[in-house]
Amino acid sequence: MTSEDGIPHWHVLLSNSVGTELRWTISDNGEPIAHGIVPCKGDTTDFSTPALPKFWSDASPFLYTLTLSLTSHDGHEFDQAVRRWAPRVISVDSNRIYVNASPVYFCGVTEHCYFAETTNPHADREKYLHDLGVLRSAGFNFIRCHTWCPPEPFYDACDILGIFVQTELPSVYSFDEATAIIHQIRRHPCAVILCEGNEKIIDESAINRMKKLVDILHADAPGMLFNPQEAMRGIEYAFAPDQKILTEPVPHDPERMAIVREFTDVFGSLGGCFSYEHDTFPGADVVDKQHEIYGRPCLTHEAGILGGYLDFSLEKRYEGTFIGTDMFQAARENMQKHGVYQNAKKYYELNCRFISSVRKQLFENIRSCKSIAGYDYLGGIDTHWHLIGYPCGIFNEFYEEKFGETIADVRRYKGDTVILCSAGKFRNRIAGGTFNETIRMSYFARQRIDNGRLHWSLADYKGHIIADDTVDFHNVEPGTIADLAKVSAVLPDNGKAYGMILRVAAEFNGTTRDNEWKFWCFPKPSDNIPVGVRGSNSVSREDFTHVINGGALLLLDGFPGAMEKEHFRTHTSGRSLGHAGTVLYHHPVWKRFPAGDFADWQFYPMMNNSHSLVRDDDMPEFAPIIELIPSFKLVRRKSLLAEYAVGRGRIITCGLDLSANDPAAAWMKRVLLDYLADRDYVDAPEWNPDKLEKRIGIVISERTRKEIDAGGRPLD
Repeated sequence: MTSEDGIPHWHVLLSNSVGTELRWTISDNGEPIAHGIVPCKGDTTDFSTPALPKFWSDASPFLYTLTLSLTSHDGHEFDQAVRRWAPRVISVDSNRIYVNASPVYFCGVTEHCYFAETTNPHADREKYLHDLGVLRSAGFNFIRCHTWCPPEPFYDACDILGIFVQTELPSVYSFDEATAIIHQIRRHPCAVILCEGNEKIIDESAINRMKKLVDILHADAPGMLFNPQEAMRGIEYAFAPDQKILTEPVPHDPERMAIVREFTDVFGSLGGCFSYEHDTFPGADVVDKQHEIYGRPCLTHEAGILGGYLDFSLEKRYEGTFIGTDMFQAARENMQKHGVYQNAKKYYELNCRFISSVRKQLFENIRSCKSIAGYDYLGGIDTHWHLIGYPCGIFNEFYEEKFGETIADVRRYKGDTVILCSAGKFRNRIAGGTFNETIRMSYFARQRIDNGRLHWSLADYKGHIIADDTVDFHNVEPGTIADLAKVSAVLPDNGKAYGMILRVAAEFNGTTRDNEWKFWCFPKPSDNIPVGVRGSNSVSREDFTHVINGGALLLLDGFPGAMEKEHFRTHTSGRSLGHAGTVLYHHPVWKRFPAGDFADWQFYPMMNNSHSLVRDDDMPEFAPIIELIPSFKLVRRKSLLAEYAVGRGRIITCGLDLSANDPAAAWMKRVLLDYLADRDYVDAPEWNPDKLEKRIGIVISERTRKEIDAGGRPLD
């Protein structure tokens, strides 16, 4: 270990060494800078070496070379060991982690031990350098090894790349095994945290087990931090009936929390608004209040878990491997059975674009919270071991970029410094109103900012500048979240809806960090219902007669078929319920409503309390305006917006929440009503009036909205 004054203290295990000498040399780029001789009086030797000028960190992963030689008194060498090593000091204070006395943000990924080519963990250091180097180049500086201890070359690569590692013990372990793991990893500066496990029940017996483990860690590797558990079952959730639970600021067992806190350095805190329910983020102030129960730095547990889609183009790379292609074959057969395999490429690409947009906001939500010291994102890559078919990664399982997002894009919301916008997930604005936002910076570079400059511009999608400005900012300390500037602009009102991009660039200390966000602007519409058009939450007898005689109906609820409650967020990765994003098909409504080919954040308020129409075999052809991408595990064709020809008239089923308090929703309703009133209809599937008439009386149980829990499981 290295003490805070920079002096390395060594503990060396030897064999048959009594009467010999241990000669040590520390070299910098081949040049010896310190050396000495220690007499060996037993099979363990403890000694100190002079303080060294360079320390290891993620920002500067410098390594010395340590050479140990076991020799006779006359210099005859019996054995030698050579290691790359450098001092580093890690400590905690309040809600921050410090490395070499500087606050560091732990931008992490969950490592699930998935190796597509080799199945088992390999021992190829160069391949680890390449693969983990992709994560490092994207701004990740921390890897949480989920219930496993990687082989030595993995740690060697992390030492070289500057990646912190949390090693996690197996679900079931002995103390001898735990000791052996600690002895293996303690030689590496990258090994900074030992974690007892993942989501196991923490009762009094488990607490006693942890206390013994902490004693071993402190005795054998005092330079490491202890994390008791990733998501503490029995303390943060999953309580027994007899537990005394406090519900504020979040449910927890205060007695167990207090005991565990005493021997804990850092928590892997449960954060539902960053994982299963990531689009429910209540704001930084609320999250910071919730995290007061920990009293230690928190690395929020398994952020993300965003339901991705299979990339069938990777199937050939599994041919001839031990894993094989069964996963792809099963998914393809299931999709072919339901007639959607021809959409596989489209589903994958649109899912990638949707998730990249959601993920960016998720990371920015986390970085806006002062109480959080970092996170492990699930995942860095797709890890198909867990729930077979688990495409949760920023990169695919071969550490390659996915469709529509580059490493440069990822770095905008990763790394030691991230520029933030106060808008969060609410991006819709009213034309003619004032655009007001605050630009902030989550700053964890090592050097204080005395003077910086921020340039911002707000432009429409055609590149026309609505407003821009340059402002100076000062005195930003590392480890803080600082307000940099206020953005204000009057939004043009030309009677049309349009998209906007807010771009910012901060210049400081010889570097530039930038970010950008999409916004959408909508005119305030009239609320009149056009002649010949009806809006309703169910198809009444009068509505049905109105339509077949040539009228139009905007149906907002009570669809003639099975309905499901939907959210903006994707399904949880690996699960089958929910959706994997959206497909927006060509239709005249998009001429007046700013949208691409998937539903981005302008749809968040409309989708957050929406309901879909689930197609069955007795319905017309499936040709929706907005389709919810089905899971490749459970294929159900679901629409949020669809048009049908019925008799001489039209029905549009719209499951979006068209509340008047959302500018996009109010405008969407206006656009749909105007389209129906104009009667310049496009071709649409025909719903036989006789069959639809029978469906009007469909029993409630067949169209009840199905509730699901955070993990995608049906509540009933």
